Amino acid sequence: MKIILAALLTFLSCLCRAQDTLPAVSVYGYPGSRLFSRVPASVSVVDSNMIRYQPGISVMNSVPGVRLEERSPGSYRLSLRGSLLRSPYGVRNVKVYLDQFPLTDAGGNTYLNAIGMPGVDRMEILKGPDGSLFGANSGGVVLLQQEHSGRSEAGVSGGSFGLFSQYITLRPVLGKHKLRLTQSWQQADGYRENTRLRQGYVQLSDNWQYSEKNTLQAFAFYSDLGYRTPGGLTLDQFRADPRKARSGAVDQQAGIYNKMLFGGLSHTAAITPQLEHVIAVTASAVDFENPFLTNYETRKEKTWGVRTYLSWQGAARRWENNLGLEWQQTTADIHNYDNNAGEKGPLQAAADILSDQHFFFNRFRADLADKLTLEAALSLNFYSYNFRDSAKIKKHFDPQWMPRLALSYQLHESVVLRATVSRGYSPPTTAEVRPADNQIYDNLQPESGWNYEAGIRLADRTQRFRADVSVFHYRLRNAIVRQVNAGGAEFFTNAGGTRQTGLESQLTFRLFKKEHDGFFRNLTLNNSFTLNLFRFNNGNDLTGVPKQVLTTGMQTQLPAGLYFFAQHHFTSALPLNDANTVYNESYHVVMLRAGWAFRAFELYAAVDNLLNERYSPGSDINAFGNRYYNAAAMRNLVAGVKVRW
Repeated sequence: MKIILAALLTFLSCLCRAQDTLPAVSVYGYPGSRLFSRVPASVSVVDSNMIRYQPGISVMNSVPGVRLEERSPGSYRLSLRGSLLRSPYGVRNVKVYLDQFPLTDAGGNTYLNAIGMPGVDRMEILKGPDGSLFGANSGGVVLLQQEHSGRSEAGVSGGSFGLFSQYITLRPVLGKHKLRLTQSWQQADGYRENTRLRQGYVQLSDNWQYSEKNTLQAFAFYSDLGYRTPGGLTLDQFRADPRKARSGAVDQQAGIYNKMLFGGLSHTAAITPQLEHVIAVTASAVDFENPFLTNYETRKEKTWGVRTYLSWQGAARRWENNLGLEWQQTTADIHNYDNNAGEKGPLQAAADILSDQHFFFNRFRADLADKLTLEAALSLNFYSYNFRDSAKIKKHFDPQWMPRLALSYQLHESVVLRATVSRGYSPPTTAEVRPADNQIYDNLQPESGWNYEAGIRLADRTQRFRADVSVFHYRLRNAIVRQVNAGGAEFFTNAGGTRQTGLESQLTFRLFKKEHDGFFRNLTLNNSFTLNLFRFNNGNDLTGVPKQVLTTGMQTQLPAGLYFFAQHHFTSALPLNDANTVYNESYHVVMLRAGWAFRAFELYAAVDNLLNERYSPGSDINAFGNRYYNAAAMRNLVAGVKVRW
């Protein structure tokens, strides 16, 4: 198959009469933008073009080493390089930022599904532990970014299983103010029973360059999210009727309802041409409710924090140093009641938790001899939690150093080599210390380990081909894993060590681009491949991690404003429990999208799961009673219209 594909690519490239280069890619996550090829880190960029063709947050699955699962509409799980062990839902041991503002709270939780995707224009995904600027994490960092200039746009779409969504984004420029206002609404009934989704979202930002050297940015969003949770099925139930919800989920009206208000203010000052100061303050409030089979949980959470750093640059940006700190506190007022058919009953338990995390960081980068780039970084991380209720449990973890050393060397004008050594560290989150079974697990230890990585980036002289390949070995100690008790409530334990060896590759090949003649005006192929040889120290495969993931996509522009996009995604079998006695079957998913863009208007239609595959992309790992399976929707359609001005 590989030989046939290689021959096909060679043949098609020979047919090209007109050529164009791939657009240059820059990385902005580290202070001072850098060309992608020279960044000594395993970083993937999801640009606005990729977001245009693929539905919602699932575009992240086109990146090697990244796994975004949606067990039911609105229920996200995100893992970088196998970190899904700790994430029955949501995001843990991965830091997430919105521009300069940390979305991850002091307790280690991230409400990624609170973000409306129309408010995101670009993503940078830093894979592997990176505490150089971002503090405690063992999986990596996700940077969500918005564009403050460009055209305004609006869109509406609808599809199978009651899907409907609309959005509008306005980008007016008023003097020195670059404003952005995004409003969106989405709803879906879902493929399975008890999967109704409703979300309203509003986001506002103002980028005000009030003087030549100073910029003030204000940012805020409000999300009102509610979705039902159908629960996992046994294999027999999954095969008999995958649309069914778990027994009791409908009667108990199991679901999650989350209202989140988030705000931030950042200031950037160019003190001199070589010295810049950045400070950002954030605050958020979360009103969370989770009626479940065994209880009804409510959480009132408030977070506030500050992030600030100084950046020095040498002449012609030959070197740079970043020195700063980030501090956050989160209060969580948690109550668990009996669940009486979706209504709160008598109180079962309560907790009042104060979490504090802060870290100091310094990063130095230097370009040597025009070919060699050196980065040396170090952060000192502090974390504590305090049960201010009757439990009276206080825990201060020992301060932890997270060093990172990285090199890149331009061996040839088209070849860049890189290597990284970094330490990962991630303490248990609030939701792991005090999980859904209402017990307090103050004996949970942080997970930590060393990651060793090497990579190569390639680009041909015509700049029509680009490749990024990484190999890594990560030894993690005290890995935190999910367990489930007989009542279905989760809790977490330390599972010893893991050995995570992997390979990731991402290829982009623009076969040709023609502006005015020919049938194909542009034909670009993309491929990403992930190989995970992840094992516990006892030799078992790492739970929830597939050995191979392969994603191949093609996009082309045709005459008269027509375009076409196709993508095939393959995930190999993966273990569903730590004992490796049950595996989820491998699956193939094909998506097609076609559209017509004429001046300011765009019409499109898409089909997902074209092969009508029955599969479970977001299985519940280590589930009690073998209730592992959460069925994805069968073949489904969506169509919509957009307008830009």
